Amino acid sequence: MKRRDFIRNVAPVAVIPFISNKITAAAYDELPMFVQTAMNMAPTNDKILVLVQLSGGNDGLNTVIPLDQYTNLSIVRGNVLIPQNQVLQLGNTQTGLHPAMTGLKTLFDMNKLTVIQNVGYASPNFSHFRASDIWHSGSTSSQVLDSGWLGRFLEYEYPGAPIGYPNAGMLDPLAVQLDNTAPLATTGQAFNLGQSIPRWYTGSLTQLLNYVNGNTPATNAGNEVAFIRTQQATANQYATRLQLAYNGGTNAKTYPAISISEQLRLVARLIKGGLKSKVYIVNHGSFDTHSNQVDNADHTIGAHATLLKDLSDAIYTFQEDLRLMNLEDNVLGMTFSEFGRTINSNSSVGTDHGTAAPMFLFGKKVNPGVMGVNPTIPAVVNWNTNLPNLFDYKQVYMSMLQHWYCLPKVAAETVLGTSAFAAVDGATLCNLNAVALPIELLRFNVEKEGENTAHIAWATNNEDRAAFMEIERSTDGVNYDGIVKMTAKGHSHGVETYEYRDEKLNTKRHKIFYYRLRMVDNDGSEERSAAKTVQFDFAKDKLSIDVSPNPSNGHFVLVADGNLNDNIESEITVVDMFGRTIKNFTANILPRTAFNIDLENISVGIYFVTFKNGSDSIVKRVLVE
Repeated sequence: MKRRDFIRNVAPVAVIPFISNKITAAAYDELPMFVQTAMNMAPTNDKILVLVQLSGGNDGLNTVIPLDQYTNLSIVRGNVLIPQNQVLQLGNTQTGLHPAMTGLKTLFDMNKLTVIQNVGYASPNFSHFRASDIWHSGSTSSQVLDSGWLGRFLEYEYPGAPIGYPNAGMLDPLAVQLDNTAPLATTGQAFNLGQSIPRWYTGSLTQLLNYVNGNTPATNAGNEVAFIRTQQATANQYATRLQLAYNGGTNAKTYPAISISEQLRLVARLIKGGLKSKVYIVNHGSFDTHSNQVDNADHTIGAHATLLKDLSDAIYTFQEDLRLMNLEDNVLGMTFSEFGRTINSNSSVGTDHGTAAPMFLFGKKVNPGVMGVNPTIPAVVNWNTNLPNLFDYKQVYMSMLQHWYCLPKVAAETVLGTSAFAAVDGATLCNLNAVALPIELLRFNVEKEGENTAHIAWATNNEDRAAFMEIERSTDGVNYDGIVKMTAKGHSHGVETYEYRDEKLNTKRHKIFYYRLRMVDNDGSEERSAAKTVQFDFAKDKLSIDVSPNPSNGHFVLVADGNLNDNIESEITVVDMFGRTIKNFTANILPRTAFNIDLENISVGIYFVTFKNGSDSIVKRVLVE
């Protein structure tokens, strides 16, 4: 058994110390390559991230409700759907929250909440354990990583950690998990950098025995004993720091007497008490609502409603607590769940494991509003029908690294290997522009006009030495191209308005378009606005695939139809229930043409076929008998 696995399964006395992937940690004298490249880097800021894991797979369609899809929702999940007139509509959008989430609705109205629509990843895994590991590690569904995305980040921020920590530069645990085990998310390349404390922590932990290492023999066994003794001493030091922070901290708000509130109350108290930990992780759930998700007579109450109310009330109270204690400038919160639920409900008044789900960012420094557009809900669904991914979850993580923690782009890509989008205002928080532009952007709006035109309008105030503004467009929210430049007024001390119509968009190929405004000063300084999205309906010939026979014996036929680009190769991936890739290949698939797929010697069970053509991706579930 690895030392890490052993210690992760031992109940904590003081705090769980960092633990190693290596066989002999005491003899560990070579830092991982990633750490070596960052040895001279110092922590970039004092920002804190609070992660709230919604364990079990949250039903996103009853959490963030697409009001413009309500007719079809009532057809496919009528026995769990929230009454339309009780949904908490978010501003002037066609998106709303579950009626139990009044706290988050209030934060939305205060510009302290971001709703990110349909977050997931390609070839999703529907095992709770494997899917949680994917989210914690920052991997793809085909990767298995022993390190976590936050662990790799902390190794960058604190080179060499945990060797030599705590020290005068950082006396506190690098990350704190309110649970009995150290999470994968905070595991680095060699050590777990997170420390665990009980959810019911009240400022007191039993100290571990301290030993002097000088009397250990110079053998492998002696090295192991010395390593454990070092961890004991470190655990005691961190326990003392936690106690000092707890005793020195307070709360300005009274929290509801529920587990998630108690966890966030403790986080706020430790931050107020001066603990400098960069990450806190709390847990809420279980959201695994296969049955009795709602009350049969009143869908606004029941198991799911209780979970959402507890979450919403806890986050609102936490944010108000931070505000009253003047702490909210440096604290950002984020929710995530290992997967969403199916579009259709089941006969047990519940929902089953699905794909994409919404995420919430909360805090004073978010880019507030709804990011992304409502998913299209078909009137006819089956157990193969799932929500498409609008955002890859690693894009959200990248925004945390680049725009909150202010990691350089190259370093953030080393941690996660993907691109970010502006979930928080990195240009301001991370001082990405050395000099603030002499222009104030009052508003920037994008609206659909007709079948293939986007109307972009914006207003500025107090332009001074402004050169020009450029509209940038993207079809994936990551890669942008400039489409038109407009000369600024240059010198103006009043409100100036601008507009542009982006016509003849390829709405047969792309459903969603992203726009942002690049503002450039005479000296070359520039700044970009937050992105806005506009959604068009696909033509009736949107991409579709059929897999038959289903059930099958492992030999089946795939037929693609609709908006298929047969000038490029399509990618076909087959994975099992545990996310293991059974088959992966590319081929030139022609419309309405049968393509044979043979899975040799395959076991009986459920498999998922992902068909990717360009930026379009469809997942079908196949039963092998």
